Amino acid sequence: MHSSTPPPPESWNDKHLKDLSTDEVAIIFVFGFLSPYDIMHARVCTTWRDAAKKTVVPPSYEFYSKIYNVRSYNAVRAMSTALPNLDQLMISRLTDRVGYQSHHARLDIISSFRKLRVLYVVDAHLTGRYPVLFNFPLLKRLRIRCCRHLKFDLDMLLGFPLLEVLNVG
Repeated sequence: MHSSTPPPPESWNDKHLKDLSTDEVAIIFVFGFLSPYDIMHARVCTTWRDAAKKTVVPPSYEFYSKIYNVRSYNAVRAMSTALPNLDQLMISRLTDRVGYQSHHARLDIISSFRKLRVLYVVDAHLTGRYPVLFNFPLLKRLRIRCCRHLKFDLDMLLGFPLLEVLNVG
């Protein structure tokens, strides 16, 4: 019998599934087909909020959470606790106008996304070193563009053991 449902995400394993209720497994499966924004709106009860925290948004989904102003920063900050398994993030046009915190304080929220696989940093007006940008063991794609004052050396790339694509320009 041919099944039209896709296999579970690669991050799932038997131990992981045994720890979850049937309802949570079903909700996580459904959430796996939704965008992060849709998942955020669907968290209507405790069971669904807990399931959202365990959901891995498929990497093939063409969505990037973007940090580019105060509102988007607050949205990503909320996602850092509600959707910690988010795997794609773009930091774009981050300037001093984005809140009143330093860039270091603002970028610390991305360390909550431990399963990040794609990170784009574009025209972010970053000056100096930002170790938080270089510590994602599952990262496969890193793109840094128009960040002339961002400093890093090749040793910092050791924080990306699975890195396949590095684009700096």
